[in-house]
Amino acid sequence: MNKNQLWMVRAGEGGFLVDDFLTKNIIAIGWNETGDLTKVDSLINLKSSFGKTILVTKMAK
Repeated sequence: MNKNQLWMVRAGEGGFLVDDFLTKNIIAIGWNETGDLTKVDSLINLKSSFGKTILVTKMAK
């Protein structure tokens, strides 16, 4: 079984954040539906927040 994982990182629509990402050596998660993630204190809570957002988003469709 291949355990390699690939992630695609985009620098915003049209790549408008590419300079910031490269000069600051960062990536960012941008999904407005998740709300403010600055208070998330663990990976478990981050996954929980995303899971809830996915569920609500799917139910709204």
